[in-house]
Amino acid sequence: MGVLMDPTPLKFTSDTTGTAKAEKAELIEPNTIKVTFNQPIVYAHPGGDFSISGRRVYDVEVDFNREVLVFLDDNDETTIKKQSIH
Repeated sequence: MGVLMDPTPLKFTSDTTGTAKAEKAELIEPNTIKVTFNQPIVYAHPGGDFSISGRRVYDVEVDFNREVLVFLDDNDETTIKKQSIH
């Protein structure tokens, strides 16, 4: 079972492709978000492609499919409330 969170806008802003559209984002663990795109992702950079207000994205994991794991800095919070994901 995933971790519940309020709906939050997500935007992928890569300067390298610009064509991928995020379809879904799920908080699957307290500091891990799984983002599903409309096409396979072959590269993503934690500092340039993803940002979350009030949190630091320290890593991303890409395995050439439509899902990207976004890892946030360690934090005691288990939910993301009223923050914007870009």
